[in-house]
Amino acid sequence: MRRGVTFFIVGLLVAVVATPASARAAWKTRIDELTAGRTIGVAVREEGRFLYRHAHKRGRVPASNQKLLLSMALVDDLDPATTIGTSAASRAVGATVLEGDLWLLGHGDPTVTGGGRFGKQLPFEPTQLGALARSVKAAGVGRIQGRVMGNTGYFDHDWNAPGWKAEFADLYIPLPSALTFEGNTYRGTHVSDPERRAAISMTRASSRR
Repeated sequence: MRRGVTFFIVGLLVAVVATPASARAAWKTRIDELTAGRTIGVAVREEGRFLYRHAHKRGRVPASNQKLLLSMALVDDLDPATTIGTSAASRAVGATVLEGDLWLLGHGDPTVTGGGRFGKQLPFEPTQLGALARSVKAAGVGRIQGRVMGNTGYFDHDWNAPGWKAEFADLYIPLPSALTFEGNTYRGTHVSDPERRAAISMTRASSRR
C-alpha cells in the first residue's frame, strides 16, 4: 500500500482528515456517531499502526460492499490511465489474406459493443468492434478465409460463488467473462455465450469492410 492513512470500511465510507493530536479525538467521536446502531466495521490504520477500531474483526456478508474494497485495491495498484485491451489475432496471416481463423481476445473489458444501445448508454467511450474491424483492415487484411472466433479463456465461466442464492445469476449477475459483449445481456436476459455473440458481431463488421 502507498504511505498514508489506509481505511478498511465495510458498509460505509468515511473520509477523515486529522493530524494534530488534539483533533484525533474529534474525528474518532465523529466516526462513533456515524456508526452507532449500524451493522458496520471500521478500521483506520497508518503504516501498520491502528488509529481507530470499531468491530473491525467481526465477519460480515460482503455483498455489494465488496466492490468498494476491490476498487480501493485496484486504484492503489494500477495507474488511473490503465486500460484493458481487447484485440484480434491469428496464427495464419498471409500477404492480404488471413488463411486461418481470426480470434477475438478479451481480458476483462466490460464495455465491448457492436454499436447497440448498451454502448450508447455508457457515460464514456466503449470498445467498438467496428473500430477493431477497421484496425484489422488497416493492418492489410483484405479477406478472412476462416471464421471469427471468440476466445473463452483468461477467465473461467464461474457464474456462482459460495453463499449465493440460485437466482442471483439470472437476476443480478451477468456472466463475468474475459470477452464480453453488450454487457453480456440480451433483451434484459443474461447470456451464457457472449464470446459467440461478439464473434458474430465482428464477422458482420468485417464483412461490411
